[in-house]
Amino acid sequence: CTLPFLAELTGYSTVHFQRLFEKYTGRNVREYIRLQRMLRYEEMRNYYPLKAIAEELGFSSASALCHFLEKARDRK
Repeated sequence: CTLPFLAELTGYSTVHFQRLFEKYTGRNVREYIRLQRMLRYEEMRNYYPLKAIAEELGFSSASALCHFLEKARDRK
């Protein structure tokens, strides 16, 4: 899911869509997607294998999900 894709879906330019998105969510698109992925991961981690979670969250592999999680921990 990318900013240009979302803007095209809504019929806005990328700049206008980003401005509206930040106004209503308080976050830019990338931050919002990252947060939603982390929240969904937390919901799923005790019930599903890592590979299934990675697929559900749109990662190319379980190792890509692990890399994402490591970067998220570094941000804290």
